[in-house]
Amino acid sequence: MPTLAYNNLQETKKQKLIEDGILSFNSLKYRTTNVFEITKTLGITRTAFYYYFTDKDDFYETLVNYKKEEFLKNHVYTQADKLDIFELLVKLFEYLSNYKASSEEGFFLDLIYNIDYVKQNDLLDQIIKKDDIFEYTYINGLEKFSMDTKEEVFEFVFLLFEIVFHSVLNYYLHNVSKDVALHQLKKKLDYLKNGIIKEEYRGENI
Repeated sequence: MPTLAYNNLQETKKQKLIEDGILSFNSLKYRTTNVFEITKTLGITRTAFYYYFTDKDDFYETLVNYKKEEFLKNHVYTQADKLDIFELLVKLFEYLSNYKASSEEGFFLDLIYNIDYVKQNDLLDQIIKKDDIFEYTYINGLEKFSMDTKEEVFEFVFLLFEIVFHSVLNYYLHNVSKDVALHQLKKKLDYLKNGIIKEEYRGENI
């Protein structure tokens, strides 16, 4: 977690530090960069960096959490109605795909390469805001899944996140339009939502 000094910063200075940090990862790679390279790109001293953050991971996680919260505020918390999980994932794709060819494309491309899918339960927890996954706050329809426990639902949602991030990565790296990429994603999600086994073959070995 960021230091107390960072938390006490004026919002304008905190915002600039975050924005500059995100832009720095257009040229830097999270896995291979170090604090010296980060501070050089940011134009601050190592002393100043450690005054606000404990290490590189702490800094990077702060940037990711900022973008995560931005997505939740703009696409989840402000919704008048609860979101279907598949609708939420389409919104996530649209949010991430909007950064293609932007000044922050490098940050998101690097993020997708290094995403920790296990940590996506943090995002789901933030949306649900409940210990019982079926007492959701912002997501509608989880009770329709043929799953009985929170762990089973999280496992399935991890798979959905992987599909979304793979679709965004494909859109970033290949000459495919956003409409085509979105159509391909919806098709994959539809397979998972409705199944690909014909009714008469359900329960048989494949």
